[in-house]
Order: sequence, then structure tokens, then C-alpha cells
Amino acid sequence: MDKRLETLNEQINSYPKDGDKAKLSKFHATRAELYFYRAGYEDCLNDSKKAIELDNSNFAAHELSGWGYLSTDNYDEALSVANTLVGFDALRGHNLRATVYGYMGNDIEALNDFNKAIELNRDSPDGYHNRAVYYHRAGNYDNALADYQEAIKMYESKVRSDPDFFRDAAFLWYRNLGDLYLYCLKSNYDLAIANYNKAKDLAITASNTYVHQRIIDSIKEAHAKLGEAIKPNEKVFKLMKRIEESKIEQGIEKIKDSFDSFITEETPLPTGKGFQLVVLRKWNSYTPIIAENRNISKGGGYFLEVDGRGIVIDPGFNFIDNFKSAGYKFKAIDDIIISHAHNDHVADLESILTLLHKYNENIIGDVSSKKENVIIKQAYEDVQKEILDMFPEDKRKENEEKILAMIEKEANVRARELLDESGRRKRIRIFMSVSTFKKYAPMLELKSSKDYSIVIIKSGEEIQLSPDETVKISTIKAKHDDMVSDCESMGFCIKYDKLLLLYTGDTGFSVEIGNEYEELVRKHSECDKVILLAHLGGFKDYENKFNPSKTVEENSKHFYKNHLGRLGLAKLVEAVKPGLCIISEFGEEFRITREKLAGIFNEVYGEDTFFIPGDVGMCVNAESQIKAITSVDWENDGTPKIVFGFCDYKDVGTYNREADSSLHYYTGGDSNKGKVGKYLLDKYKKDNNLSRE
Repeated sequence: MDKRLETLNEQINSYPKDGDKAKLSKFHATRAELYFYRAGYEDCLNDSKKAIELDNSNFAAHELSGWGYLSTDNYDEALSVANTLVGFDALRGHNLRATVYGYMGNDIEALNDFNKAIELNRDSPDGYHNRAVYYHRAGNYDNALADYQEAIKMYESKVRSDPDFFRDAAFLWYRNLGDLYLYCLKSNYDLAIANYNKAKDLAITASNTYVHQRIIDSIKEAHAKLGEAIKPNEKVFKLMKRIEESKIEQGIEKIKDSFDSFITEETPLPTGKGFQLVVLRKWNSYTPIIAENRNISKGGGYFLEVDGRGIVIDPGFNFIDNFKSAGYKFKAIDDIIISHAHNDHVADLESILTLLHKYNENIIGDVSSKKENVIIKQAYEDVQKEILDMFPEDKRKENEEKILAMIEKEANVRARELLDESGRRKRIRIFMSVSTFKKYAPMLELKSSKDYSIVIIKSGEEIQLSPDETVKISTIKAKHDDMVSDCESMGFCIKYDKLLLLYTGDTGFSVEIGNEYEELVRKHSECDKVILLAHLGGFKDYENKFNPSKTVEENSKHFYKNHLGRLGLAKLVEAVKPGLCIISEFGEEFRITREKLAGIFNEVYGEDTFFIPGDVGMCVNAESQIKAITSVDWENDGTPKIVFGFCDYKDVGTYNREADSSLHYYTGGDSNKGKVGKYLLDKYKKDNNLSRE
């Protein structure tokens, strides 16, 4: 006999006859519970009855009497106790009644009561364990496994937060899970042994010699079955054990978590007012497809942060890679705007839609999910009662399979409704040209139930983001053949406060194009800051035949047909007269000449316009300031101290890190350029595990 039982016996036997009956009732109830967990069911029943006789309001005693009746096969008495208990202690009552119904074979009512008990106290492992036992007995082993694991997870969580926490029942949970692995989920004998060992240790702590011996017998049986089971697959078993011992799976899970961290529900952008253009584009055309070095050959797109809202523009090759590397989370994307159908402007659209589906599916989850806050579990509970009420009680047993199928189907529908009601569902609006829609039409669905919506846009139209948006975006005609259409490509006019950002997209130059841009600047004359984000494309030999003594119309055959080129860029700058011109959409053949080209443009047009080449990571705010490295220093241990700040664009220089042909922005002139170069080279070597030379 253990000390706890000895102490209770002494307290009960020596209790004064005229003492407080309620207190004595608690002693009897406590002893009844000890008897129950030691399989002394008759003693449990006798003590619980005595406790009720002393104090009829002792709900724990009523519950224990019900468990005692159930364990001695007196189901009618157990059900009577449970029905009474539901009226004044719903949690205990539903738990008990659910188990009684399970033993009586009334599975539908049992499941209904188990779910109610869990709903009443989601933080208690008891409800999940009791439902697991029901599923176990009913042969629903997958659900039993999920509930046993949930009960144990909750118990272990409590133990971690409170090392002194102990539950007598805990050893039963591990033991029952061991039984499930041993007798029902065959070939899981090693898992059975692991859980039995945990149960054995807890049974020793509880001084339960009966259960302890029973568990030891089960461990022996599991070892014997394991030995027999692995003979035909001895090498496979050895392989799996070695992989388990190597902890490869833990490493895999860690990496999977890092992937999933990109599509979490974290708040990704600062709230409040603010505007930022982030260049996430490097090269144009096809070269990123056949890249010899993925660090160098990248495409991309652009990202606008506008008052806490995220707008993607032209997500081409590697856009998601560049977006993630810039520190963004997927949740930051609210809208997508696509200028035309070429792959280097739209290739990552399908990737974004795939991530959108995964993002929302992660929130819904599945019934066996270990993650907290998944919606599907609530959905099952919501539809269950409604489905059950469709069948009379006496018909539920014979229609059990049909009922469960209906619950599963309706729960999936309800999960989508809950996702909408919760405000957690992510939707993305996609504004695209007609040619882009024609290209992707076979894979796009136009149903309202989809997580995205499609809006077709044409040149000369305003893009309707929302009535209260502080940013206004309209389309600009472009002269560009995207292989699907030669008349549906466009650029974008983006106005925010006193800033006018003109994004050319891919376009050749013509007098008509120049006039439209000039008119946009006139129309928005209140804007004191004008940025031209211009797509160069490349050089063509025929541009060299330009005759300065002739008009643009007369020289039209010498202009780059599908892009601005150097001539088109020059004439567009003359029309717009922007304060800042970001030259982008370079062909990869410009790896080492982008800075030189911008410098030449500055020599010629620098009086009115400052030219700078754009590259992945460039950030410009509403004041036309560029984010740049303002100082570089090193700690005594060699750790770099880097300071970034938004600076006047005329003070910003570019540094080309030749190792990966990446441009970086800094201030401080030549005195800072050397430090910037050393820092960037050291960082490249560290990031790519290269030894210092």
C-alpha cells in the first residue's frame, strides 16, 4: 500500500464523528479516485457512494460513482449518474455520459457528448483522452491516434511550464497509446514500447503496482512481436532505425519550418502612412532561364509599399526569390499588376497563386493537425450537431456511416465559411493586360470562391484599387509586341501625395508615346517630385544610324522597336524631365557597364535629371530619397557595423560587386566607397562559404 493511500485511510478512520461531513466526503472521494486508477473498481464505487451520502453536492464523488458503475459493467446506473451530472456539472457529465454511450454501442451520441465536453474545456487533456478511448474501442484508429497525441501533448506542455504538475491519469494515456500501437496499428511495436516506458515511469511515481506490472508485461509482448515482425524486413528496419538515430528527420522538419515561415500570418508591413518603391529586378529577357550562376542571372519585378499595403508589379523570373531575400513575407502581397504577357514580367504569377493556396490551406489545416488555431476542427464541431439533428435517435446507429460522410463533406464547406468569417483568409487582386489573360486563361478560375480575383486593364484606364487608397495608378500606352498582342502592353502612372512615378514597362519610343508622358506630367503639375522608372532593354546596331538633323518621325526606323534603347530613353527624358531616372530592364550583357551608361546620361542630361541604374534591393521613398549605406565600420572582433539611411539621390553612388554583378548604393563619396567594397566582398564570401583570400 502506498503512502497516499495510507494517509487517506488514517484520515478517514480517525476523523471525528461530529466533524465536518463535507471535508470527510472529500477524503472518501479522493480515496475513491486512487482506487479507480489502481483498478479497484468495487472499492472506488463504495467510497464514492459514501462520499455522496456525506455530501450530495460533492460532484467529484458523483462522477466517480458513475465511473465505478461503468467499470463494473452496470451501464444503466452509470448512465443515470451521467444524466444527473450533466445538469449541475456539464463538463464531468458529458465526459462520463460519452464514455457510457460508447460502451453501450451508441456511437453517435457518444461522439456528440465527447465533442461537447471538449468544447466546454479545450485546455483539458481529459476530454481528448476520453474521446481517444472511444475511437479506439470503435476501431477508428486514426482519430484515436490523433486524440491520444493531443492529450499527451497538452499534458507534456503543462509539465514543461510547471515541473511539479502531475496527473494520476497520465500513465493511462501513454499506456492506452501503447496498446493502440501494439494491438491495432500493427508494425508500430517500437512506438508501443516507447509509450509503455513512459507509462511505466509514471506508474512508478503514482505507486500503482498493478498497472506497473501490467505495463511491464505489455513491454515484453511488444518486444516479442517486434522481433517476429522485423524478420522479413530486418534490413529495412535497421535502415529506419539508423535514420531515426541520425536525427535526419529533425533537420528536415527544421528546414520545412523555414519554408513555412515565409507563408505565416505574421504582419509583414509597417502600418500607417508611407510609400516605398523596391526594385526586385535585375536582368531582362531569357538569360535567367539558362543561368550559369543563379547569384548573377536573375530576373524579378517591383514591389510598392503603400500605407501598409503591398503591390507587386510584373513578377517575372525569380521574383519570389528576390522578394523573400529582401526580408518580406508572403502576406505582404495584396495586389498584382501586370503590364504585358512576356515571361520575364509574369513567370512567377503561378508561383504566387500556388503560395496563396498553400497559405489559406495552412490556416484551415486538417483534423489530425498538431498546429494550434486550425479552422477545420471548429468546422467539424459546428456541423456535427446540425447533421445529427437530421436523424431520429433510433436511426442514428444504422445510418452511422452516412452521417459521418455527411459531417466530413459539410465540415469542409463550413471550414471555408469560417475562413471568411475569421478575417484570416488571404485574397489577392490581379490586374492584368488582355494579352496576359489570354495567355493564362486555361489555368485561371473566375469563381467568386477563389482566393484571387482577375481584373482586365487597358491603356488609358485607372486601376481601381479601393476608394480610400492614397495611391492612384493609371495605365500608359506602350509600344511593345508581347507575342500574344502588339497593342495591349502598357506602363503605369503612379501618384502618391506629391510624388509622380512613371513606370514605362517595356515600350519602344514614338512621338505619340512621348506626348502621352509629357501630358501626364502636365496633368499632375502639383507633383514636385517626378521619377521615371525606365526599361532600357539593350542596344541595337541600327540605333547608331540616328541622324540628329532629322525629326523623330524621320528617324523612327533607327529607334529600338520593342524597348526604349538609348535613343528612346533620351527622348523620353526630354519629354518628362524627371528629377530622378532609374534605368532598369538591362540585358545581362550590361553586367559591367550599367554604371558607365548612367554616368554618360548624367554628363548630357544631368542639369535636370539624375540617372542611376536599378538593381535588386534598391529602395526609393516618397521624397525621392534612395536607401543607401551611409557608414561602414568594424568592431574589434571584426563584426561589421553598417548604417543605412534614406539620402538625397544626388548624393548616392553605386558600387558594382563584381563577384555577383550586384549593384549597391552608398553615400560618402570615394572615402566611403572603399569600406563599402570591403564589406560587400567579405559578406559575399561569408554568404557563399568562401574562404578569405
